[in-house]
Amino acid sequence: MSDAPPTHVKDRLTSTKLDLRTTQIRDTTKQWLRSLRRVWREVRRGDELIYSIVEGKLSEGGGPFVLHYLGRKRFLSDFQVYFERHGDTPAVVQSFCVSANTLRFMQARSRLERCPPDADLLIVDRFLSRDSDDERFALLAPFLNAYLPIAADFTAQLAQVRSKGHRRKLQGAIKRDFTWRKSSDLADFEMWYDTMYAPFVQLRFGGDASVVSKPEMLAMFKRRGFLLVLEEQGVPVSGSLMYT
Repeated sequence: MSDAPPTHVKDRLTSTKLDLRTTQIRDTTKQWLRSLRRVWREVRRGDELIYSIVEGKLSEGGGPFVLHYLGRKRFLSDFQVYFERHGDTPAVVQSFCVSANTLRFMQARSRLERCPPDADLLIVDRFLSRDSDDERFALLAPFLNAYLPIAADFTAQLAQVRSKGHRRKLQGAIKRDFTWRKSSDLADFEMWYDTMYAPFVQLRFGGDASVVSKPEMLAMFKRRGFLLVLEEQGVPVSGSLMYT
């Protein structure tokens, strides 16, 4: 599957931000199983899995578009915003919960993996399915990728951080006169991966940690990534991998 979205899909989209919420990262089987267990723990705590078909016209004068989605309910709204709305009603043709019924979930996943011919784009949570060779198929990684406003200032970028705790820490750092810089330097990537990303994920998640390998992360960085590096008196203390 190519790194870019298929041409016939891109031509019908009014914004390429939709592509930035998907990933081509390929986990090892061990990483994938650990991530899958973590997702199912969230589901047991009440985060529903749904299968939805969203059909309508893309916003801002776009043409007709059909999206099939299998994943956690709270992330569907990330894609509904690209469709025209009729009043307060999002463009959803059908949607049903699959987390309470294993058979229903398997049927929904099988249907999506067969890539229905009516769909322009098929999005599935990367922890619930493997990749597909169909050019319309995309894996969703909501906690790995997030889009940033084009030409945004640092305040706007900060507002896109999902975790309220992380936002507070960054705001506190700014008040302490920390400096930040944008970097595409390979040496900064090596420093960030070896001293920040990999150690943090291992410490935070322990046995459930799913660390993206350095070659895979480097490929993402070279393709369209950059680092936001936070420094104290010229010494890097934190960093985030971003996408343009």
